Amino acid sequence: MLENPKDYEHFPVLIELGGISPEDRRDMTDIFSLAQSYMGKDSATKLAELHRAGKLLIILDAFDEMKLVGHTETLFSHFTKLWQLAKVSGNKIIITGRPNLFKNNRERREALGIIPMNSSLPYSNAIFLNELNNTQIKTALREVSESTKTGILAALKEKNSSFAELIQRP
Repeated sequence: MLENPKDYEHFPVLIELGGISPEDRRDMTDIFSLAQSYMGKDSATKLAELHRAGKLLIILDAFDEMKLVGHTETLFSHFTKLWQLAKVSGNKIIITGRPNLFKNNRERREALGIIPMNSSLPYSNAIFLNELNNTQIKTALREVSESTKTGILAALKEKNSSFAELIQRP
C-alpha cells in the first residue's frame, strides 16, 4: 500500500499502543504523533488531514499492552477513547491484541463494540488468526542463524506453553 498508494483508497498507518494510555490524550488525532510512517517531517499533521478526509487505514497494534489494561473499567475507557478515531466516516481501523485480555466473549464484545453492521453506526468485527504451525515458523525463521533457529524449534518441542504461545503468534 505504501509502495503504490494510488492503487488503494486508504493510506496505512501503524500506531504502537504498548505502554501508552489513550486517556493521556486530549484529542485522539494527536495519537498520530506516535505513528510509524514514511511521511517525514510533520507526519502527524499530514495524517490528521488524511484522517479528516476518511483516507486512513489505522492499525492500532498491541491493544493488550496498553497501560492499566488489567482493570476492566480502564480497558473499556481505553477502547472508548480509541473509538473516537472511527467517528470520521471512511477511515478503517484494525486493532490487534490477544483475545485472552478479556474475561469472556461478552466482555470482549462490549469492550470492542462488536455489533452487527449497521449503516448508521460505526461497528467492529472480531477476526481471529490461526496460530503458526511448525512449517510456517521455520519459514519465518529463514533469516536467523541456524543455531537460533534450532534453539527455537527445540524449545517448541519442550511444550513450554508461554514460549509456544509467543512464537506461534501470526
